[in-house]
Amino acid sequence: LDLRRVLNTIARQALTLCQGDSSAILARKGQQLRVETFCGDAELEHPAFVEDLAREAILSGAHQTKMSPPGTDGMRRALLCVPLRGHGSTYGALAVYGKAEQGFDSETSDLLTDFACEAAMAIENAQLHQATQQSLEAKSVLLSELHHRVKNNLQTVASLLSLALRHTKSEEAEQILRESYNRVRSIAAAHDLLSRQAIGVTTIGEVAQKVIELLAPTVQPRAGGIKFLAEGEHLEVETREATTLAILLNELLTNAVRHGMRGRDSGVIRVLYGRQGSELWVSVADDGNGLPPDFTLNKNKGLGLSIVRTLAEADLHGQVLWDSAQGGARFTLLFAAPPAAAGR
Repeated sequence: LDLRRVLNTIARQALTLCQGDSSAILARKGQQLRVETFCGDAELEHPAFVEDLAREAILSGAHQTKMSPPGTDGMRRALLCVPLRGHGSTYGALAVYGKAEQGFDSETSDLLTDFACEAAMAIENAQLHQATQQSLEAKSVLLSELHHRVKNNLQTVASLLSLALRHTKSEEAEQILRESYNRVRSIAAAHDLLSRQAIGVTTIGEVAQKVIELLAPTVQPRAGGIKFLAEGEHLEVETREATTLAILLNELLTNAVRHGMRGRDSGVIRVLYGRQGSELWVSVADDGNGLPPDFTLNKNKGLGLSIVRTLAEADLHGQVLWDSAQGGARFTLLFAAPPAAAGR
């Protein structure tokens, strides 16, 4: 669908179709005609003559034939011009030079006219593709800049929370500020990833790795005995899913360390993700203390899991599952695959 390749192909095929010496495509640029593509052994002779005949073909909407003035070799040639008229507008004209003694009969003229109709539609498709690509590139740049600015704003908020964290003397306030600090940084990390990708798309794996990278040093014991792992399929998500997942993973990982690893200096926390039919799933599993026998998400009073349940249902339109049958605890987010992940 590259416009330049389409034009070159049309010029070559027209030359073969008419068994001519050379061919050219003239494009309309306002009131002017300009040779856009040329195919042949020699340079295009008498360009003004070709433009005049091409203009006649465009204005009349029918093929035009004429004998050219003598060329550099003293020979005159037959010139056939047909309009390149698509559904929306006329792109220009297709011109073919042939030997004077051979000329172009009515059958060849009709054949080139029919070919020009198909060629004009191919040009329109190529132009549409080109315009779409340019629009996507412009949107990609703007979206990348937007994510970059949001990330910078969030980092400013995180810096203010960090400053407040260093000055607080209350353990309860310190915990609240630290949790808020990690939440804001996780969202900023998602926007950082999205600012580097085309049109605001990233992968679940990249979001998980980034959240772990930011969160692990702030929540685990000083000995650093807790191991964080992330693995799964290559699954793409867009802006809304990426930012929501960053928050949810932050909460579930924090919860796994605070409750699953309570009283322990070592352990493993895994972030796993994949596809199940038309849905995606992301789970955070630990090998720690497990869940209480009567645990339910609705009865849990913790802010972190309340955030998980609310965002999973409201933003992802999904659900949260949990179990501790195999030791430790596992929370799984299940939600419909976004358009970015469809068919991948």
